[in-house]
Amino acid sequence: MGDLEVILFECDHIYDHKNYRARTTPKTTPKIRDKIVTMIKENPNISKDDLAKNLGITPDGIRYHIRILTREHKLKWVGSSKGGHWEIVN
Repeated sequence: MGDLEVILFECDHIYDHKNYRARTTPKTTPKIRDKIVTMIKENPNISKDDLAKNLGITPDGIRYHIRILTREHKLKWVGSSKGGHWEIVN
């Protein structure tokens, strides 16, 4: 057998799922939803990815909050998946 080449990688952090704590807490969750509603009022055509980038959470986090807002009848999507927009329900 030939010589083995060793490759080392540098990493600035290590993900440890056992010690991971979610950044979302019951205290911050309503604030995030309020911010989502405010951003949608300002721009009804905003994408979930843009919401995630602006709020500093993952796209899955945005989907979670939007799902709750739609179940609570506070938010709805009108139109096609690509050409539609958000509407705030009063």
